Amino acid sequence: MSKRSQDFVDILNRFCLDIFPYESLAEVPVLPEPGAMTGFCVQNVASKTFRDGGEALAGWDITWEEDGLLEAECHVVWCSPDSTLIDMTPRASGVPVTLFLPQPGLWDGTQFVPNKRQAMADTQRCRALMMLAEMQDGRKRESWNGSQWFLTEKEDLEIKARAAKIALGVDKRQKCPCGFPIAFGRCCGRPTGRPWRNFRSFTKKAAA
Repeated sequence: MSKRSQDFVDILNRFCLDIFPYESLAEVPVLPEPGAMTGFCVQNVASKTFRDGGEALAGWDITWEEDGLLEAECHVVWCSPDSTLIDMTPRASGVPVTLFLPQPGLWDGTQFVPNKRQAMADTQRCRALMMLAEMQDGRKRESWNGSQWFLTEKEDLEIKARAAKIALGVDKRQKCPCGFPIAFGRCCGRPTGRPWRNFRSFTKKAAA
């Protein structure tokens, strides 16, 4: 984090304070063992705990794009018997360190925990990314069965196609692709600098 601008550090700190103000961000090394699988943090940590002791610690994996979204995803890391934190889950990106915000008790293995996110800028691309992410969360929440969610390829493609319309731009007078029955220019296509009131509730609007 030392290489980041002070403005970014301030944004990151505020983001984390809003999520869970009782713990500090930690840079956790990513050291998966043979057999560890991407996307299966709970299972990876359970295997490590069974072999070497320690315990699982829940919290938030913090990621970002400079021109996109700052995002926090529910994640589990291994806490060794001497309290050292290690991320046992391999990353597709190959990053050697996880930026992790601990929140003990965040996940009990049964409830759906949606990601938390913030746009880094008010741009057409950020609006599209935010819409895509919120739509995916809505579908995951609806399909959650107590242990996992289901998002079919058809559903995923449909969601991405609707979000792509926002990214590419549509006529201001057309119905907004987010599903709310008003014109694009009055919804997701509002001029930059305006509040994005529809982002948190558009899924319910679309279903109405």
